[in-house]
Amino acid sequence: MRILFLSDTTLMNPASGAERVLYQQAKGLADRGMKVLAITRSDANQTSLSLRKVSAVEEACYSAPTNNAFLFLAASLRLTAHLYKNFIKANVFDVTVCHQPLTCFALRVAGKLPKIPLCYVFLSPWHEEYLLSHQDVNAVKVIFPSMVRRLIERLCLKRAQKIMVLSRYMMEKLQRIHNVAAQRVVINPGGVDLDRFSPPLNRYDLKNEMKLSPDLDIKGIDDLKNNIPQTDLYSQYEGETSLPRDPDPMASIKSESQINYERQRLDEKVEKLLKG
Repeated sequence: MRILFLSDTTLMNPASGAERVLYQQAKGLADRGMKVLAITRSDANQTSLSLRKVSAVEEACYSAPTNNAFLFLAASLRLTAHLYKNFIKANVFDVTVCHQPLTCFALRVAGKLPKIPLCYVFLSPWHEEYLLSHQDVNAVKVIFPSMVRRLIERLCLKRAQKIMVLSRYMMEKLQRIHNVAAQRVVINPGGVDLDRFSPPLNRYDLKNEMKLSPDLDIKGIDDLKNNIPQTDLYSQYEGETSLPRDPDPMASIKSESQINYERQRLDEKVEKLLKG
């Protein structure tokens, strides 16, 4: 089987969660004997093209200047079409796997997206990522760019036969934002990256280091960072700090209901911004 990956992150030196998911999927399929090629984008703030092999995956990577939105989009459209024509076109694929929408959208606009089954890996809404990364910008200035991102993502999702998510929560968000039918969604639960995380050899030593009670059940801890200002999700969006500067570590332990409540408040805030 031949598989084409399309991604807005690179396979080289994966660091973020999205990069790790892409790397593990592509490498895992290649290790099973499948032919895997990928068109990816790096964050370098310049126009560049590179061909390389990452593990057993052949990668064609482009980058575009990000200081101008129109130049970035134009370069992305041109470079993805160029890579497909000179690197990908000679290969016949059985399936396309898309991570993030921009590279997929660029090929679709250029008429280069292969007419084969497409699986879209939906990790989080693109427009929400944009809004959260522009919290300090005037709301009027971010509404249009966020709506464009939402539209581009929806166009790519419509092309997909199957959409993969890592949790039921993200499936519900996908259905709410993009009105996707449940039968098109597959939940493939996210796991723990054992290359980066492993259980402590002695849980009591860890609790002692974090100044926690030895009897504390730490399964419900959402985010525990000693001596670092903590905020809930909604307050992070509002730019408000909900806890004192040097909080008690115990103050950051949250129940599942509290986490869900904060997520609901954040979702409502994003929807309110988009509606103006």
